[in-house]
Amino acid sequence: MGEVDTPGIYRAATAVQRIGEHRWATRFAEDWDILGNTNGGYVMAIASRASAAEVGDRDPVTITGHFTRPAHTGDAVIETEVVREGRKLAVVRSRVFQDDRVVVETLGTFAAASDVEPETILTDAVPPDLAPPGDSEPMLPHPDGAPFPPPSVGRLDLRAGPELIDFFVHGRPSTPRVTGWFRLRDGEPLDAHALIVASDAFP
Repeated sequence: MGEVDTPGIYRAATAVQRIGEHRWATRFAEDWDILGNTNGGYVMAIASRASAAEVGDRDPVTITGHFTRPAHTGDAVIETEVVREGRKLAVVRSRVFQDDRVVVETLGTFAAASDVEPETILTDAVPPDLAPPGDSEPMLPHPDGAPFPPPSVGRLDLRAGPELIDFFVHGRPSTPRVTGWFRLRDGEPLDAHALIVASDAFP
């Protein structure tokens, strides 16, 4: 018998369910918050997942979001609209509602990864000089309930660079630079939507 594909913490917390034409239900999970509000990158990842599902589960190439109010733990509804759909690219707009009010509106371009030519991918950034993940100090929620590091970092495996550790963990003056390693808890594989979470995970 094959293994059961059980969603990990991240996949379960970003799940969406179709409840009608262009409408999706979700729930913002506990402990994905910062300063008492649900993390914005996490909210956008859910909106991205619903938008992608609207066009055959294509991957997000680019997505922008405009927040009108904070989100909180609890149920939410996403409305999606296909603005344009071509053979390789689709543009999708979404609106995320909570308590019958818009939390965020997104506009994204989506494509199937198999349709992207390898030669069109350009990576020219130089990786930061970091210690290996196993030798880096993990970021964990503050044990005394202080705002930083926030509860949301406990849902991820963040290995912060020395500048962040000095400032947020030890309270020492530090160079204003953000570096570090990111992965999901329990070895859960990354998907394209998780990159949105990663972009907003570090302080």
